[in-house]
Amino acid sequence: MKLNNSKSSDLLINDTELLFKIAFNQPFYLMAILSPEGNILDVNDLALTSQGVNKENYIGKLFWKSPAWSNLPEWESLWIKRLAKAASQQKAVITEDCYQIADGSIYYTDVSTTAIYAPNSELSGYMIQAIDTTKYRQKYRKVEEKTKKDDTDLELVLEQSKIGNWSLNLANHSSQRSLIHDQIFGYDSLVPHWTSDTFLQHIIPEEQIEVTNKLKQAIENKVNWKIECRIIRKDGEIRWILASGGHVIDAPGQSKLMVGIVQDITDLKIAENAKLHHSAELQSIFNALPDTYFRMQSDGKILDYRTQNKGELFKAPEQFIGKRIQDILPKDTGALFQSKIDQTTQTDNVVTFNYQLATNKQVVHLEARLNKIHLNDQLVCVVRNITDQYESRESLEVSEQLFRTIFEQASVGVALVSFDIKKVIRINQQFCNMVGYSEEEMSDPNMFEKITHPDDLKSNLNKRNKVLKGKARSTTLDKRYIHKDGHIVWVELTISPTHKVGSLPKTIIVVAQDISQRKVAEERLELSSKVFSDTHEGIVITDAQQLIVDVNPAFVRITGYSKQEVMGKRPSFLGSGQQSPQFYEEMWRSIKAHGHWQGEIWNRTKKGELYAELLNISSLINQQNQVTHYIGVFSDITSIKQQQEKLNLMAHYDVLTKLPNRALFIDRFHQSIAHSIRTGHQLAVCFLDLDNFKPVNDTYGHEAGDRLLIEVSERIIGCIREEDTVSRQGGDEFAILLNDIKSPSQYEATIKRIHKVLALPYIIDDIEHKLTVSSGVTLYPSDNADIDTLLRHADHAMYQSKLAGKNRSQLYSPDSDQRIIQQNLQLEEINRALINNEFQLYYQPKVNMATGEVFGAEALIRWLHPERGMIPPLDFLPFIDGTSLEIKVGEWVINEAMQQLENWQQQGIELEVSINIASYHLLSSSFFVVLEQCLAEHPAIKPKCLQLEILESSTLGDLKTITHIIKECQTQLGVSFALDDFGTGYSSLTHLRSLPAETIKIDQSFVRDMLDDPSDYSIIDGVVSLTKSFNRNVIAEGVETNEHGLLLLLMGCEQAQGYGIAKPMSAAALSKWLSDYIPNQDWITCSKKEHNNKQKNLKIFKLITTQWKNKLRKQILLPPNNKIVWPILDNQLCHCGNWVCLRKQEQLFTEEEMQQLENAHDKIHKVAYSLQLKYQAGELESARADLAGLDLAFIEMNNTIGL
Repeated sequence: MKLNNSKSSDLLINDTELLFKIAFNQPFYLMAILSPEGNILDVNDLALTSQGVNKENYIGKLFWKSPAWSNLPEWESLWIKRLAKAASQQKAVITEDCYQIADGSIYYTDVSTTAIYAPNSELSGYMIQAIDTTKYRQKYRKVEEKTKKDDTDLELVLEQSKIGNWSLNLANHSSQRSLIHDQIFGYDSLVPHWTSDTFLQHIIPEEQIEVTNKLKQAIENKVNWKIECRIIRKDGEIRWILASGGHVIDAPGQSKLMVGIVQDITDLKIAENAKLHHSAELQSIFNALPDTYFRMQSDGKILDYRTQNKGELFKAPEQFIGKRIQDILPKDTGALFQSKIDQTTQTDNVVTFNYQLATNKQVVHLEARLNKIHLNDQLVCVVRNITDQYESRESLEVSEQLFRTIFEQASVGVALVSFDIKKVIRINQQFCNMVGYSEEEMSDPNMFEKITHPDDLKSNLNKRNKVLKGKARSTTLDKRYIHKDGHIVWVELTISPTHKVGSLPKTIIVVAQDISQRKVAEERLELSSKVFSDTHEGIVITDAQQLIVDVNPAFVRITGYSKQEVMGKRPSFLGSGQQSPQFYEEMWRSIKAHGHWQGEIWNRTKKGELYAELLNISSLINQQNQVTHYIGVFSDITSIKQQQEKLNLMAHYDVLTKLPNRALFIDRFHQSIAHSIRTGHQLAVCFLDLDNFKPVNDTYGHEAGDRLLIEVSERIIGCIREEDTVSRQGGDEFAILLNDIKSPSQYEATIKRIHKVLALPYIIDDIEHKLTVSSGVTLYPSDNADIDTLLRHADHAMYQSKLAGKNRSQLYSPDSDQRIIQQNLQLEEINRALINNEFQLYYQPKVNMATGEVFGAEALIRWLHPERGMIPPLDFLPFIDGTSLEIKVGEWVINEAMQQLENWQQQGIELEVSINIASYHLLSSSFFVVLEQCLAEHPAIKPKCLQLEILESSTLGDLKTITHIIKECQTQLGVSFALDDFGTGYSSLTHLRSLPAETIKIDQSFVRDMLDDPSDYSIIDGVVSLTKSFNRNVIAEGVETNEHGLLLLLMGCEQAQGYGIAKPMSAAALSKWLSDYIPNQDWITCSKKEHNNKQKNLKIFKLITTQWKNKLRKQILLPPNNKIVWPILDNQLCHCGNWVCLRKQEQLFTEEEMQQLENAHDKIHKVAYSLQLKYQAGELESARADLAGLDLAFIEMNNTIGL
């Protein structure tokens, strides 16, 4: 029975409580309820009267410390063990107790101890049941006394009690038994040679060990014993027995004889189990009842009331209890109840009846059951709300009638068949008419299979099986039946299982609709639709008002518009504007006059692209000779038109950019010269060349390069006037004709605009590229020459822009030709130097200042000229910038450095060598291949020993391309990268985040003045912090003094190079330097010493203040005519003042300490300002004498902060 409302358990709980109270206070058993800890929760009246104590003396106390046996302390351990045993074995523990009660009399009981568990299996407490056996014991003693006098009487008593007796000789194990004893074990007569082993053999196997041990202990300890156990009788039946025994002690205290009894207690055990089972069943039933419960007297007075229902019918208990049920119900219903109460009282039968009660909302149907309680002549009334069942029954009757009507009168075929499709339970006449068979013929078990078209059997079976197997709730399919006369009947068949709540489906409803005519129409329509949809020509159909009513897929493919987008529109929305209004007027005149028109027309796709079509329009006429529709059929002839245009384009335009080619450019030039002669205005001829285009083309492929050139072309066109001309001359070179130049500012503004626009980022396949352009300009007629000469002069000017650093423009002058010649001569000389091995690599050591370890060296190129001697790199490297010679020199450096690494390795010197790589070289297509080949030629050298340094400023051109190359070299070749001169670029943080260089190199320009300039100090501090955040290594170049190193160490930078460590030297000199090198101990000591934040900052303060003081002292001691660079004397702007400000923000020092420090700092600046004034006034001696005061002020400040 399902539980409809959780409150339904209230009635059951009350009934159960009633039954429990009745059982609890029965006069046969002493009963007590204990908590899990053993405290008394309740005792029944019999326990109180038998013990002679009040209930208050029991409740809450430990059971074994209750007044009944508080003088028996040994019982505490006995009861604790007894409760534990009951909880562990989850069955009653049976014991026999003897104790003295409050009035001093001796009390014997048989005790049952049972553990009580809650529904969640949690221990709730214990129930103690005891039966008074005192009288039985007394009677037994009397019998025992009498037995001593008369054994015959004893045998009679035992026989009447169905108790067998026995005696056992402990010496020879022989026994004497009564006949009842052996009958209990299933024997009709006494068994000869019965021993204790015979007894044990009858014990069931699982209890034999326990019984054996108890008997053994009883014999050894000479104590009485009592055992409940199960035996296997001779006939195999298992029975419960109660066996007990005791020793007969002779004068010397020896036990030679044991006597006892045995009793069959199987019926008692069965009764106990039945009682427990019945109680559990009752509890389960009570828990599941969903009803309202009344307990009342025979006159109808309500004694108890429980309900889980809510609403106006079911009031609070206090509104019902104490009243007669007849009085709280309507008169007629009350009278009905009275008659039923009388019937129940008189007949003792359960009386069931129905009645109704009206509420504001509905009529509630109720069922009542009356039953008499025989214990107290009270009545129990259980009321259940059956409104839903009542209404469901009415609804079911209506539904059944409706179903019968629909089934018989339906316009579709309906059949109810068995779940295995073998038996037609019911079929309507429409189904029979549809297939031509009678209802009797359709009852054939295989009829559905017989009338199904053979080609549909498999698909029909598959879909039907999905329903039968529960994989689908229903299925619908189109299939063919074969009519009795042989023609095909198309039906739409729906198969659905019928479900009954709580059970599997047993029948299936089959609904069939004749769709034969629809299928014929569909086939015809499909043919027309296929012609309409599969033709290559576009088709558009309009109504008489020229509004589109349908288009085919070819129309969608050609125009790009979906069918939904064009429905209801006029086809004219496709117009491109290429044809005049007169064109369309003539077209419609022809259609109206002749019923059709054919011709070429230009329209525009959804994307805005022009397309040409060969169009044929026809009008459809109805029987009244009225136009109902227009049909347009057209072919896309764009490709033919494009081919014609392409041939024309190839003759005068660049195929890629669509810009005028050289031939058209020359033609335009002649037109421009004629215009210039007529107007007297100048003509500017410009030549443009893209910087760094080749690396993009090499790295990302020609397709990306082509798209870049197209965008460049479009940007240039956007910068010039319509009368000007831009032409692609080939590759990444462009020429521009600017007409009507009246002043230099006019062409300069245009060129400047072109440079600015072309420098904006380019996005190709989601990759950002940056380009610049170098340009040259010559003016006609100032430069009066033919077009070839003008272009060559503009090209020379452009080349000068390249030499000047790229990304700029140059106006041609005759002198520029000479500079180009000089440039070419310089390049030739550098090239010869490379061929003649005049270049050398010098190496500057890189040191870990914290450990003193020399871990690497930077390779620096030098030119040992045979005539001019040693030439520094800045005197020749700028000439090869951006040329192929720059790549050659870079490759020579890589090979030379790798060879030197191998030489040092053979000498036992392990170093990392870093070399500078120009961005132009890095971006070249051959860079990766040449580097890979070089590494392969020196397999003994670990790739990580080679570090490639790239200038931060050089990565501005194409950051993503450079990033790609770096990652490729790292992952595939294993070399490392360093970002050189970090901080000098415009986007250092972007480079740090984007470029995967392992090492960041702080530019020497920051290191050199870090002790003097707070800005340089802050930049270095920020770079060091950033490298830690981005997990990069950091090295500082330009370390020239001991103080530089100390300050860098305190700031967290351990690696350095610079003149303070060693100047660049030859490879041979470096080998000797390494052998003589002594690490700077000040640096090592500073690094080893642990500084807290406060100590570190104080040391930094001392370094910068000492530097400031020494710089001031140096200036005071110099002659006045020297160019003096004073330290910053403003106490707010100087390095020390900046330090003080930052420490105040950090609150690293106490307010008192900071105040003392500020006072001392202000005093120093006052002294310094006084020195400067005296010096500038010419009082040199006085100023120099006052230097002692400056030293004293510094000593005072150092003492103030504990330096």
